[in-house]
Amino acid sequence: MATDDLAIIVEGNNSLLSNIFNILEKWSKLDGIKVNKNKNGIIAIKGLEEDVEIEGYPIITEYKYLGIMIDNKLRISKHIG
Repeated sequence: MATDDLAIIVEGNNSLLSNIFNILEKWSKLDGIKVNKNKNGIIAIKGLEEDVEIEGYPIITEYKYLGIMIDNKLRISKHIG
């Protein structure tokens, strides 16, 4: 089984996110769920360092979540347009 459209919302830094993704991977392995890193990403609203990825998850500037395109300023203007 694989999961798509997974949302984890946190306020923190790269180290905190790294810990959260480690917990996510442990949980998913226990439940037999594969988290597809190619279909997920991290949108840095503020506070993240300028890395390209964290634990294999890319840091991106926009993301399509449940059919709605959201950018790193939480705007949905591309979806509306």
